[in-house]
Amino acid sequence: MMFATLYKDVRRLYPECRSLGGLVKAGFHPRIQPIIIYRATRWFYERNMHRIARFFAFLNLILYRVEIALATEIGGGLFLPHGNAVIGAKSVGENATIYQNVTIGHLTGDPYTFTEEERPTIGDDVTLYAGCVVAGPIRIGDGVTVGANAVVTRSLAPGLTVLPPQLVIATDFDAEDASKEELREPQSASSH
Repeated sequence: MMFATLYKDVRRLYPECRSLGGLVKAGFHPRIQPIIIYRATRWFYERNMHRIARFFAFLNLILYRVEIALATEIGGGLFLPHGNAVIGAKSVGENATIYQNVTIGHLTGDPYTFTEEERPTIGDDVTLYAGCVVAGPIRIGDGVTVGANAVVTRSLAPGLTVLPPQLVIATDFDAEDASKEELREPQSASSH
């Protein structure tokens, strides 16, 4: 399972990669290395080898400034264009793109005692641009894009784009939807 997921990660950066030699070559790419370390971390964590998992997580933090919580499950196709991210989500779906200085985690409480229920759940095909924050027990729907430096503390429906200062832009807008109650004027995400 780990290798199938890692293969999806590599294919995201190198779509033409189909051979073992290509996989080995991709393993030397600095955008793949933190993902390889994360996949090893999860492999050890899932087998209750927590000390080894912590070692790999620490290695990722030291080498690439990528901190991913041990309990965070991330689907295949992960793309980290740059290092320097804190990923403390409950789960992240397939084909996620997470840029530098992104923080995903809980809103309040002691960082060593908070539960998985206090962490965000990120859907498939989500893009989180530089410096954005996604925090709290929220759900980010499939295909959501969170712009640079946006702060999201409320769940987002699939296909939305959020730009600072928390302007929510609906994609696939339909004129019939304009009369529906669920459409509102854009508001600050933290005021919801």
